Amino acid sequence: MGKSGLYSDKTNVKFDDFQASLGFARDPKGFRLSGTASASITGGHLQVDSGAWGGVAVVDGFTGTTYTVQVVVDPSDVGEQNEIWIHYQDANNAYRVTVYSQNEIHLDRVKNGQWANLYMYAVGGASNQTVTVTYLFTGGAYKIRVYVDFVQKFEVTESQIPSGQVALGSAPFSGPAKFDNLKVGYDNNADGDLNDAGDDVLISETFGSTSKTSRKSYGSST
Repeated sequence: MGKSGLYSDKTNVKFDDFQASLGFARDPKGFRLSGTASASITGGHLQVDSGAWGGVAVVDGFTGTTYTVQVVVDPSDVGEQNEIWIHYQDANNAYRVTVYSQNEIHLDRVKNGQWANLYMYAVGGASNQTVTVTYLFTGGAYKIRVYVDFVQKFEVTESQIPSGQVALGSAPFSGPAKFDNLKVGYDNNADGDLNDAGDDVLISETFGSTSKTSRKSYGSST
């Protein structure tokens, strides 16, 4: 497997809106599977089965500090759980937002293998909800905001895990969780919606049968 990039033998050359794509038609190649996780594209969804504890599908090639993850979840069957991980470093260091079929959303932190619940909210359970998780710096502090269908549900001040990747998972031993319309980027309007014209979307994936992950880099290079 090779790499792509930009090159110039001249000085002061600028590039903008560089894009590269990875295909998802037959295999979720844009993800790195950890632990006992497995993943597949089925019926226009990404299905992730975490297997045992710690198994997730990590979005490959993206690491950041302040960023936003937006994804449609479908925990409609009893016992299902959709897990959205941010600042994922490994199974022992990350933040995890879990949407339960039993009408709850939990925000947890795991640091050096020690778990702590940061917030619980009584909402969820409906199919095809858009959940947005943002890590941002505002008011002199780092905060995690969670939105459901573009309405902010809660905010927690938190900075113990400063950066990491994005990952998706399911409840251990419960079978696959379904995800759709994944976006990762920068919510410049700070409204929990990465669909606005002013936002910078770096990764966008619909998991259609012929879809590709669109990855965009912003800025210039000299």
